[in-house]
Amino acid sequence: MTTQTPVEEFKALLSETSVLFVVFYRGHWCPFCRAYLQTLQGLSPSISSLGGKTLIVTAEPASFLPEMRKLTGYSGDAIVDTKNTLVELVKESRESWYYEGGKEEM
Repeated sequence: MTTQTPVEEFKALLSETSVLFVVFYRGHWCPFCRAYLQTLQGLSPSISSLGGKTLIVTAEPASFLPEMRKLTGYSGDAIVDTKNTLVELVKESRESWYYEGGKEEM
């Protein structure tokens, strides 16, 4: 079990790779979320071959993560963020994540 905060975990993963493909999901009960994670697992080899990593983030209690992994086959990194601190970080910093010219296109 990690002693890092969700934000610290996220920043550590960012420092390990040039590409971090992140999917935020609601919970194990969400059929759309399960489908997204199954698709993400299928894309994982391609992402890895480009030097990237996958990450799932949920606000659902950690006790549900093993079930979600079993239901979807997802085997990559995961962060449980029950207080949504990572979502707030993304909201605050997303302006700096645009590539040059991308802001106008979005």
